[in-house]
This record gives sequence, C-alpha cells and structure tokens, in this order.
Amino acid sequence: MIVVDDSVWDNYVKVNPNARTMRFKSCPFYPSWCDIFGKDRATGEHAKDCQDAANSLLNNDNAGADDYVPSGFDTNFHVFGEEEEFMSVCQPEGSAMKSASTSKKRKSTETSNDDKFFDMMHSFCDRTESHLGEIAKKIGYEYDASEARKAVYDALGGLTELTMSQKIWVAKQLVNNGKDMDLFFSLPNDARVEMVRMMLSGAF
Repeated sequence: MIVVDDSVWDNYVKVNPNARTMRFKSCPFYPSWCDIFGKDRATGEHAKDCQDAANSLLNNDNAGADDYVPSGFDTNFHVFGEEEEFMSVCQPEGSAMKSASTSKKRKSTETSNDDKFFDMMHSFCDRTESHLGEIAKKIGYEYDASEARKAVYDALGGLTELTMSQKIWVAKQLVNNGKDMDLFFSLPNDARVEMVRMMLSGAF
C-alpha cells in the first residue's frame, strides 16, 4: 500500500488532473507494472520486457498470491518471435453472446425507430401536400375574384348614363353575389344595361 500526505496528493493532482479518481483504488498488478514499465526496465536488477513477462506467466503453473486473475476471465497469451510483439487477449466469459444479443436488440430498436420516423415523415408530407393544395386553390380563387371585381367595374364604366355612386353600388351588389355576377357577364351589352337599371329600380 502506498500512503502519501494530503498535501503531496493535492500537488500531484494539480500536475496530473486525470489522476484525481485514482485515489483509494486498489491496483493488484502494481508490482508487475513496476517490473515491466518501471525506470529500471532496461538495465535494472529486475528488468523485464514483454517477452520475459510472457515466459514467466507460461512457465508458472500455479498462480501465487501476487498472480491475481479476476474470476470470470479467460486469459490466453500468444507469444511470437523475438522481434514480434506480445499479444494478450482477455475476454469475459459469455461476453460474446451478450454482445451479440445486445447488438440484435439494438438493430431491432434502430429498425423500429427508423420505421416510425419514415411513417411520421410520410404522414407529414401527405398533410403538407394537402394543405398546399388548399392554399393554392384559395390563392387561385382570390386571384380570380380580384380579377372579376376589376372586370365588373370596367364593364360598368362603359355605361355613361350612370353616376359614379350608381356604378359603385351596382358593382358592390354584383361582387357580393357570385351568381348575379356570373349572369351579368353572360349577357350581351344591351342586356347588361337593362339588368343594371332593374337593380337600381329594385326590380331585380
């Protein structure tokens, strides 16, 4: 166990902020780390390289108190040539099956989410298309109505015997009644004059 004063630890953390979470944590492999990664690994008395560590583990049939291996882990070591690197594969038992199961669930969830998203977008596009169609119809109707109002006043403008007030009143009546306006434009000019006179006299 390594024990340091709080002031020493605080100063160390200031230099190495990432070490803040390491205090009070157990490191059972620390002695081996010192042998492999310590300052004397090249020329010191207990110097070891990866090849030495691998041979030591392979030749030691009985794990001692310092050779702690967590339960549930299957450790396989593969040693290659002198100039090849040492590889260690540690994988928890059953992790492959759990990973495959989790992967299937994740894919299923992602597929389900994708389907919901595409359904939502399809519904949104349908509603948008419908709304745009309605807006286009309204815009077209408003444009036609505006043009019709202009045409009514232009047609009444040719009736020189009418006063300005009479033209405005007749135009308002025709614009507010679509059927009467349709009838007005379907008549020849002489019939339009008679229709206007009937409207002014209250006979229409």
